[in-house]
Amino acid sequence: HAFVLPLLGVVLASWYGGLWPGLLALALSMTAVVFLFIEDRHTFVVTRPGDQFAIGLFLFAGVGCALLGEAQWVG
Repeated sequence: HAFVLPLLGVVLASWYGGLWPGLLALALSMTAVVFLFIEDRHTFVVTRPGDQFAIGLFLFAGVGCALLGEAQWVG
């Protein structure tokens, strides 16, 4: 659940800025979520498979949103 609001930020950054702002928003939001909300907190090591899967889905969705935002920006 911690990835829902950051994903909306990635969508908005991609929609209004294109690819690179979307990827920057993705990297910053993922770093913040992993550091602040995923157990063991205040570390970047993710050991639980469920959390690793959630991070993978977040990356996949974020890159997809950035690419679609770039397509909208170019179009």
